[in-house]
Amino acid sequence: MARCPLLHSFKNRSDENGLKKILFFVFVCLMILTFGTTSFARTVLVSHESGLEILGYGDKWCTHLTSALDTATGNNVAVVSDFSNLSQMLTYDALWLDPRKAITGSLTDTEINNIKSFIATGRRVVMIGDNGYDGINWTNWDNQILGIVGGTFVSGSAYYGNTIPVASNSLTDGVSYVKLMASGLANGGTPLFDQNFATLWGSNVLTILDVNALSDDVWGEGGWEGMYQFQTNIANWVANSSYSNEQPVASIKSYTLEEGAKAEGRPMVGGTIIFTPEGSTDPDGGDIARYDWEFKNKQTGETIEPKTCSTSECTVVFPEPEEYTATLTVTDDEGTQGTATVTLDLRLQKGDLILIRSGRPYSDVFDWLSQEYTHIGMYVGKDDIYGKHWMIESAIGVKKSGLQDGVQWTTFYRWSIDNGETYADAVRVNLPQEVKDAAVEWANSKRGLKYDLKSIGENR
Repeated sequence: MARCPLLHSFKNRSDENGLKKILFFVFVCLMILTFGTTSFARTVLVSHESGLEILGYGDKWCTHLTSALDTATGNNVAVVSDFSNLSQMLTYDALWLDPRKAITGSLTDTEINNIKSFIATGRRVVMIGDNGYDGINWTNWDNQILGIVGGTFVSGSAYYGNTIPVASNSLTDGVSYVKLMASGLANGGTPLFDQNFATLWGSNVLTILDVNALSDDVWGEGGWEGMYQFQTNIANWVANSSYSNEQPVASIKSYTLEEGAKAEGRPMVGGTIIFTPEGSTDPDGGDIARYDWEFKNKQTGETIEPKTCSTSECTVVFPEPEEYTATLTVTDDEGTQGTATVTLDLRLQKGDLILIRSGRPYSDVFDWLSQEYTHIGMYVGKDDIYGKHWMIESAIGVKKSGLQDGVQWTTFYRWSIDNGETYADAVRVNLPQEVKDAAVEWANSKRGLKYDLKSIGENR
């Protein structure tokens, strides 16, 4: 930070000269604090192919440009050979892409997609091309960088002569004209000069189709003042790139397992429920690097461990008919997190009917929408002694565990087999509560008895 000159004390001095000195020192201090540095304290990542001269940042014939960019960023410039690492790119405030070898130089598809993703964040990008002269032309390269922003290269263009600004902004400020030595021209965008060699695309992408425009006056042509000013303006513009990492958005979708596949439907206690992060996104164009899941009993806080879990989905079996929460925390490639929570209400009411299939093997695929049920059960509540949920079920012509047909008391762990395939469905019957209460009271009174409900099943 620039320092203010020492202010001397003028104790007990009332003369006008003393006051003028104080005001003068204050003025000088403010001037230094305001103009003492041109750094915007931004970081710029440059892609520069080594071994090429007069082609951009750091080259011996681009000393003015290099100095301007170093000054504007406070020397916060890093150089890489390519833009293949998006995670690395997203740690910088701006990008600068120097041209590669004429005729053979090119960007990979990965680089193109990475640059597009970076542009989508709103941060600034400068991309440099050149002319389409027959002997040494950058036609392929120019079409690649312009194609990223929806433009095209004017085939064969190599403009010689002066060009004057047609846009009034920070990039053309103080520039009366620029001398072009063999400039390529673009179709599209917002031209900065009457010859469209320098073009704005949206508010955060600048293309320059002339390497000479970024060089020192190596040709000894003179009249390079406008070029130097333009270089300084470009450096300040890209260094003033503003960016604030946006919080990623977490989103949860749940499915039930039916007929061996995911299906949208009402989740069931004891059945396999599949959770996915569908809809989760990083709105600033970055990537979601981590997905962390947590499943809990809403009342007790007990953690429910998923059966399987990956970045794409988690499968969970909730053992009791209670309320549960599923929480997804997503972390983007810059460490910022977003969280979403959904609640699944798997609670039952006393008197709810439970339709149950039977038959062997239980591993057969079960589709509750079309299954022929051979049992009917009823939820009778949670006991106060063991803390278990109970239902009664009517075995109609099927013997289970050596028991006879009739009323059987069952805890809910028997709702699913080992692989989590649900073989029951709860139905909330449309009956007055007093009827449900009477049914539950009757069921409780028959506990321990082998009461035959077969006739009820046949006549209902």
